[in-house]
Amino acid sequence: SVSLPQVQTVGDYAFYYCDSLASVSLPQVQTVGVYAFGYCGSLASVSLPQVRTVGDAAFYECTSLASVSLPQVQTVGVDAFGYCGSLASVSLPQVRTLGDYAFGYCISLTSVSLPQVQTVGDGAFYECTSLASVSLPQAQTVGYGAFADCELLASVSLPQVQTLGDYAFYYCISLTSVSLPQVQTVGEY
Repeated sequence: SVSLPQVQTVGDYAFYYCDSLASVSLPQVQTVGVYAFGYCGSLASVSLPQVRTVGDAAFYECTSLASVSLPQVQTVGVDAFGYCGSLASVSLPQVRTLGDYAFGYCISLTSVSLPQVQTVGDGAFYECTSLASVSLPQAQTVGYGAFADCELLASVSLPQVQTLGDYAFYYCISLTSVSLPQVQTVGEY
């Protein structure tokens, strides 16, 4: 368990491969660096109420992490939660940018609501095989393969999207409803 009440920045690789670390409470942290908690396989609980930026691969392969609530975060980096196989729910009400593969291979993730996100990176939800619904009311750009291989994805609402990348919904075999009223460009496949 880590509790650092005054720390404002968690540097790159700070807790990298701390496999027995189970919980983190960092009430003042605003920035989480690259791989800061990467490969912390026992990390199940994270409290970061002030964080604004989650760096690339910050929680990569935190296989015990079941839920994430980051009420102030605005930017989620590349692979930030990649391969978090137990991650079932995500609450990021202020996030504006999701990096490439931010939630790639999060096989337990069932639904996503990101009310402020504007940019969804390439493969952001790649192979989230349990993902059934997505609501991204402010998203304007959805990258290459953003929802590829989301086999249970049945419903998508993207009312502001103007650009939909190649392979965005590739192999979404359960997809029955897509709402894209503002789309101007749809990529291949």
